[in-house]
Amino acid sequence: MEERLVLFLSKGERELFVRKGDTLQLDQSVETASVHRVFAGTHQACPFLTEAGRKGLAFAADPCAWFRETLVFIGAGDSSGARSGERTAWANTVRCRKELARYLAFLDTGIRELVAGQAGEDRACLAQACRHGRESGRGELCARHRDALGNEMLLDLTRESSGTQRLLDVLQILVQPRLDSSRSHVYVLDEIDRSLHPNLLCQLVTEFLLQSSAASRTQLVATAQSTVLMEEGLVRRDEVWLADKGHAGSVLCSVSDFRLPAGRTCHDLQRLARWYREGRLGGVPRLVRPLLPLYRKPEK
Repeated sequence: MEERLVLFLSKGERELFVRKGDTLQLDQSVETASVHRVFAGTHQACPFLTEAGRKGLAFAADPCAWFRETLVFIGAGDSSGARSGERTAWANTVRCRKELARYLAFLDTGIRELVAGQAGEDRACLAQACRHGRESGRGELCARHRDALGNEMLLDLTRESSGTQRLLDVLQILVQPRLDSSRSHVYVLDEIDRSLHPNLLCQLVTEFLLQSSAASRTQLVATAQSTVLMEEGLVRRDEVWLADKGHAGSVLCSVSDFRLPAGRTCHDLQRLARWYREGRLGGVPRLVRPLLPLYRKPEK
């Protein structure tokens, strides 16, 4: 395992420690006998920074607090089998769930309200609980729908479509900062475009950018397979990086480093997106042979 902790200063940077396998190089400001003892007891598969934070070493306090309180990771795994309470564990207040339901209605999911209870539970009981700002406490989170005849029904979130379930994950980047603007949030979102229509994806990123400011201290780092965010101009060139797979592993390449044959810089994101799909920027699958045509002429 390799890891390092770098302190960025106004006039440069300083490496507090560099770990490569079983060796550890320390800066003079953090080199003590206790640090070496903690490293000697660190398992080779465990990050040294994590172990240093557990042992209460001073230099690890702030980085570990940032990972614990600021960083939010939203994975790309299919959570269709997860219970609705597990999926929306971050929406742990009635106010938060009302804000989440407001976004779900705005994004045309058909959900009118989110309530805690069992599908098929008495509607009047649930409505009364929500009006008084409390949960019914008798089941998982359910979505309230209305059919073509105007009849309301409750549907467990696990019965919703994959796109709606993905929205429940992604909407965390919009709801949390609105309700808790005093805290900084850094969201790392894997495959932000999974199961989402391109229009929905653009709307989500647009809403995030509109409510973000220097005061909000909120950042989004996301991976995607689609180039729609580039084509719509929702990201800058210097914000786009490509993961190009090689024999020794994947290498990150910045789109802003790409140059035209004459050495000129291309500022047209739509053109860059087209060149990326054509494989001119790297980061695309290297097929052994062209895919067979979908429709082949019958052989005589």
